[in-house]
Amino acid sequence: MFTETIGQSAVFLDGERSNVRYMETTLGNFVADLMRAHTGARIALINGGSLRASIAPEPVTLEDVFKSLPYANEIVRVQLTGAELLQVLTRSVAGKPEDEDGQFLQVSGLRYSIRGHTVENVWVGPDRTPLDPATTYPVAITDFLKSGGDGYAIFADKPAEFTGLPLRELMVETIRSGAKVSAGIEGRIVRLP
Repeated sequence: MFTETIGQSAVFLDGERSNVRYMETTLGNFVADLMRAHTGARIALINGGSLRASIAPEPVTLEDVFKSLPYANEIVRVQLTGAELLQVLTRSVAGKPEDEDGQFLQVSGLRYSIRGHTVENVWVGPDRTPLDPATTYPVAITDFLKSGGDGYAIFADKPAEFTGLPLRELMVETIRSGAKVSAGIEGRIVRLP
């Protein structure tokens, strides 16, 4: 069963530990985009610690997806203000490269820069609207983050809409549907000198 081919990836989906826990990656973008599209949220966040293996640009098997997403994380939708999102992003970038910290977030619907451990220039959406601290944004996350995992206590008390759909199953269904599996590095997360 695990060796069953479910589709094809057009690109290398980078899930290498040292990358997903420190920088924007193609796997992070692909998975976060799936979460955002499925929930209709404006923003999606997935912690790098949930992404465990790369997927090569070749036929994709069920085993490839299970290696990449070993946890059956349910997709959840919460509401965060821009001020809270900034707190979350600041938590995300607190680690050093050698920490390989699973708290680092891959994102969809957002672009921002990092200088040292400071978040700068946060934009929302394709039109790059500046993040408004007072605006409330619908955000897709996993139930792991919702429970306060990886130190994100801010999510724990938030009312949430549970989709009932594990992220891994969404990825399998998407690939199996014949959808083009592709993602690039888009400058969603830029580390400044």
